[in-house]
Amino acid sequence: MKRIVFVALLGVGIALLAWAFSTRHKEGMLIFFFGATLLLCTFVVGGWRVGSRKTPATNSSAILGALIGLFLGGFVGARVGFGRVMISVFNPDLPEQDFGTLFGAIGGGILGAFFLALLSGILHMLIVRPEKVAPVEDSNDSSEDTA
Repeated sequence: MKRIVFVALLGVGIALLAWAFSTRHKEGMLIFFFGATLLLCTFVVGGWRVGSRKTPATNSSAILGALIGLFLGGFVGARVGFGRVMISVFNPDLPEQDFGTLFGAIGGGILGAFFLALLSGILHMLIVRPEKVAPVEDSNDSSEDTA
């Protein structure tokens, strides 16, 4: 992760959190979760890259799967009544008619992002095989024989 991208993502995450705390509407909770997720992912990926000596390759299919799962899970969770389950688990005192759609979208988005990222990352690792590289000493180079 380049330094400018890291700083930009931190700035966007902090801006989303500030916007979420400044709003008084129920949409502030959704904005808060987006900002917190962005900050958490940025810190994890940035810390992982800084902490390791050899930078690992980014699994782009897992990131794409997480984004697709976030949007599909949020849409499906809001439409099928997943908010009722989320409210009954996390805060049964909330009125379902006010917060059901919002909690369904948040819960469905989180579950969809997690499972689709996991599935696409595993499929990518199974389908794409890394190349085996032989050391220079073990390679049979014909140019040494001719000299």
